[in-house]
Amino acid sequence: MQGTWFLNGTLLDTLIGQSYRAENNPNFPPGSGLNGTVSDVVARATLAPTDWLDMTYRTRLDKNNFDTRFADALATVGVPKFRVTAGYIYSTYNPYTYYDQPPPPPVGSGFYTPRNEITLGAATSFSQYRLAAYLRRDLATNQMVGVGATGAYENECFIFDVKFFRRYTSIENDHGATTVLFQLTFKTIGQFGFHAF
Repeated sequence: MQGTWFLNGTLLDTLIGQSYRAENNPNFPPGSGLNGTVSDVVARATLAPTDWLDMTYRTRLDKNNFDTRFADALATVGVPKFRVTAGYIYSTYNPYTYYDQPPPPPVGSGFYTPRNEITLGAATSFSQYRLAAYLRRDLATNQMVGVGATGAYENECFIFDVKFFRRYTSIENDHGATTVLFQLTFKTIGQFGFHAF
């Protein structure tokens, strides 16, 4: 169910939902909120009281006792010339460790360690250029989770994007990964991409 309200320049957008299935699906990982025939309750609220401030909160609540299983809060302040973003993520499990062993993860594995992360970012746009950067850090382990940056040039014919991502967390014991992506979008034709590494 979704509701959106506009009042004197203020926007409030809310959503709440739950899914129902006739049969259990064993393919969903533990902690996903999709085990069983009834899912966990999900909700989202976005408040934008002005054009220079917006806040979003997303959550997933346990279907049986309404305990918080996932929470994500994000606030952005600024104008298109310069915007700053700060966020917080909490989950009762750590999805980065799901593939470290055959499913389901054994009791006591890192998968069941709650995740507490902060995100900080900044973005700017001027003329035909856009730049942005962010970092994410796990407060529980006091380690970086990831960093990223993007730059773009846009004119009336095309958009050229360069994106950089560095993941410090290990998935299947890969010790993190670095991605550089080049993307060229022709506004009348479509997109072409190149994944450098």
